[in-house]
This record gives sequence, C-alpha cells and structure tokens, in this order.
Amino acid sequence: MIGSISGFSDDRLSLYIDFKVPHNFKGGETVNVSVKRSKRSIKQNNFYFCLLAYALYSTDTLRRQGHFSVTGLHEDCKAYISETFDKDYKEGFSTADFGILEFKDYFDIAEREFLNKELCVNTAPFFALYQEFVEWRLFQDDQEAATFRVFLEERAK
Repeated sequence: MIGSISGFSDDRLSLYIDFKVPHNFKGGETVNVSVKRSKRSIKQNNFYFCLLAYALYSTDTLRRQGHFSVTGLHEDCKAYISETFDKDYKEGFSTADFGILEFKDYFDIAEREFLNKELCVNTAPFFALYQEFVEWRLFQDDQEAATFRVFLEERAK
C-alpha cells in the first residue's frame, strides 16, 4: 500500500491521498486506483477446481448431462447457488471476491448441495484420495519417496 484516501472534493470527482512515502507524480499523469479485493487462498482455489475436475472426469455422468469443462461446471455451480441461495449470493457474483472463510462456506455448499444433491456426484472417493495424498506429502517430508501412484501401490500390498 502506498497511501490512503484522506478526503474527497465536494463534487466527489476528486480525492485526496496521503502517501506513506514521497512520489513523483506529474500533473496530467494517469494513475489507476482500485479497491483492494479480499482473496481466497491459492490452496482453496486449487482444491475447489480439483474437486470439480474429479466430478467431471471420474465418470461420464456429468458429460451426458451437458457439462464439458471445469470452467463451465464452475459457472453452472455459481448459477445454481445464486438461484437456490439468493439471500446469500447475488446473481453474477464472483468467487474471486471471497475471503478465505467466505470461500469455505461457498465450497461447502457447492460440494454438498450442487455436486452431491443436485448432480448426484459421490465426492467421498475424492476426499479419500485427497487424504491419502496428504499422507504421501507428509511421508515425502520425512524421507525420499516415489511418485504418489507408487506410494498408493505400495500401500495396497
């Protein structure tokens, strides 16, 4: 952050910024000002899209229903949640605007209500596989191990 807004002109067309350090802006120079958006974590984002990919590619059920991409499934999920939970989610909302806790709530609804109930996707195998992946990652930290696939094969013996 380079500064904060200290005030506005009466017509609300100009704002005054107090900079933390001196800057060399010149008159007529264009400066972009934007609102800082809260962000879900990268891990949350990756986990959510992995769940959607699992749902889409683990069987051909969703493809037969007209879902052909993870992005499309995400948009369908948002539309479903917007229509079903209209008091909490407005039409056209963006999950990129969610903070960590807001995205956790969204994820829970997406998994439980949209994938499990609406689309009849069993996500339990995904979470079981994820738990094994977490165990493999912990094993990787302790000692050198092979790929995740080899790890699973060794555990199955």
